[in-house]
Amino acid sequence: MEQPDALSFKFYHRTCILQKIMKSAKKISPVLKSLIPPNQIKKTGSETDTNNSFAPGENDDCETLINCTDDLLWTVNSEFKLIAANKAFYRHIEDSACIRIRPGDDILLKAFFPEDFTAFWETAYKRALAGESFKEKLYAPAFQKRKASWTETNFNPVIKNGRIIGIACFSRDITEKKTAEEKIRISENHLAEAQLLSKLGCWVFDINTWGFTWSDE
Repeated sequence: MEQPDALSFKFYHRTCILQKIMKSAKKISPVLKSLIPPNQIKKTGSETDTNNSFAPGENDDCETLINCTDDLLWTVNSEFKLIAANKAFYRHIEDSACIRIRPGDDILLKAFFPEDFTAFWETAYKRALAGESFKEKLYAPAFQKRKASWTETNFNPVIKNGRIIGIACFSRDITEKKTAEEKIRISENHLAEAQLLSKLGCWVFDINTWGFTWSDE
């Protein structure tokens, strides 16, 4: 079980990200700006921001939190336009497509990626916009400056006043994990082949259950 400090950090991290997303959304378009409650829109000029939900220095804390990781964090509106993202996401896109994407740009980038690749993302975004929260694992072959890799991405609908207004995404590189799993699978296959050829078997005894697991041979 996770310790309270770890749980508190995760809650604070998520809260900062969501607050940053909502603050960034107003910069994108009049449509998105209309979705932000007036008390969440930062005043400019001589206006006083009396409803700012951040404590002094908290903006810097949130900025540090979302940019201190190599994991990708980004949000998309219902028109597949980028709302906000962390630095790792921008670096990833620049390395993959050799372009610099900005808030308000189309997130699918169909002119830069293969059709089956963009079709995967469009389908995933539509699922989230339909109200589904889910994870997807994706293998990406080497492309431009990017090496072949595996990623696991979380898709979550962003809901306001009972209406889905966008998608919050979190993507983590799991290449090392998948490589280790593949090595184990290959090793197990080699062991099974060796046992089949030698007509030898093996068994494992579980001291906790006093049960045996036998190989096919």
